[in-house]
Amino acid sequence: MRIDAQHSFSDRHPLDYLGGILKRNRFDGSVLFASEIPSELPDFVQAVVMRVEQIDPRRLDEWQRNPRFRGLSCGLAAGGLDGLERRGLTLDVAGRADQIAEICDRYPRLRICVPLIPGLPEGVYLKVLSAPRDLVRETLSRCGPARMMFGSDWPAGLPDVTWKASLASFTQAIGAQPIEVREQLLGGTAREFYGI
Repeated sequence: MRIDAQHSFSDRHPLDYLGGILKRNRFDGSVLFASEIPSELPDFVQAVVMRVEQIDPRRLDEWQRNPRFRGLSCGLAAGGLDGLERRGLTLDVAGRADQIAEICDRYPRLRICVPLIPGLPEGVYLKVLSAPRDLVRETLSRCGPARMMFGSDWPAGLPDVTWKASLASFTQAIGAQPIEVREQLLGGTAREFYGI
């Protein structure tokens, strides 16, 4: 199963439009990043990650009623990470490598996914939204495919970077790989991390 591990939508670029793109490129599903869960989710949206400024346990209670809710995307200063860890939810976060390492030490059972940057600690999952080719290859060689995943970040890059261009950039960055490795990077890791 191929999964686009990060995208959003807008009035100009609705979810249904992405559905056609995924189908044409033989992707089976996706992970939606949103500030609110849409009242109607297309079937291809396999998981939802909420973008928040602060972690509110009451909102977590509300969101966990939705079977596709998987976790949060927030800043390092959001607080309340112990609540995510207790609930078994995921955290998508960006920051310096030393800050990420500190979170990993404080919350060892929290599943953390970060954008690909140099010097990241062992144990975090890595999402390639866009990154220098040399860094992608070096990290793949060091960490293996079981911790790395593809995310298009569609439609944030439009009009300069289309969904297909984002996928092409990723596949060029990883280079020639056995089919098992490619499928792990294009879906297997996302399925494991987000519990799809």
